[in-house]
Amino acid sequence: MSAGLVALFDVLLVGLMDVTAVLLIRLGRFAAELGRPDGDGGGIRSAGEPDSVLPEPEDTSPAAGTVIHVRQQSGEPPAPTKRGPFVLASAESSPPTAYTRAESAPAPLQRAAYPESRLRLLSATLSEVTQLAEDSADLCSLPTLSLHTAATTGLLAGIYCFIQLVHIFFSTAAQVSESVMFLLFLASFAVRLVAIGAAGSRLSGQQQRLRARLSAVRWSPPAPPAVHSELHLLLEQTRQELVFHGWGLFSTQKETIVSLLGFVLTYVVILVQMNVS
Repeated sequence: MSAGLVALFDVLLVGLMDVTAVLLIRLGRFAAELGRPDGDGGGIRSAGEPDSVLPEPEDTSPAAGTVIHVRQQSGEPPAPTKRGPFVLASAESSPPTAYTRAESAPAPLQRAAYPESRLRLLSATLSEVTQLAEDSADLCSLPTLSLHTAATTGLLAGIYCFIQLVHIFFSTAAQVSESVMFLLFLASFAVRLVAIGAAGSRLSGQQQRLRARLSAVRWSPPAPPAVHSELHLLLEQTRQELVFHGWGLFSTQKETIVSLLGFVLTYVVILVQMNVS
């Protein structure tokens, strides 16, 4: 019963960390879309990409000197007028009215749409993901501390007992199955620690990738100060580390597991040197 509860907690803890990491992956892809000049981000590009100029819309207005006849309603006197770039003219003997283009139309302005609203949406979503990670870490902090304490104690005591069983095995050859089962029991502790540490490192790595993608976003032409301010606030949000911890004493990452296993290995070396019997 207790082993099933322990395994259930391990799955829950790894699942919470992986779900948070998947959410960060989705946010990273959303941030990457902001750096595409041909996407919804308008005139936005990522650092290292060449400046992209959006294609100008095709000019369908008539060329200078082109005469276009417009059918005139009956009863209206033909009177030449000038409106904008076109000159309205009429013939004296014919009802159709003609206008000619007096000058070429001005070149269309380059579109530059800055997704300030999408940056706000990304910031709000990141805040929700951060709150989810913090609540999950606080909920699992004490059980995580108990897990690491039990695993470390089990490894230390188990290695000592295993060395005793090895000596008995070499002397009587009667404890082979017990030695193998105990070795598998010790390996289960190490596997649990490695799985939890790997999940924590995946979460930290996805947060760093999200920060890198946001830092690489550049605008061409330069964005207004309001957009830069939104991006700066978003980058500040990503500086808050999303880690699961053991009651605030350590973080569940690969570095912590490597240090713990190194301590256990040092203990094994000391036992071997003392020639425990």
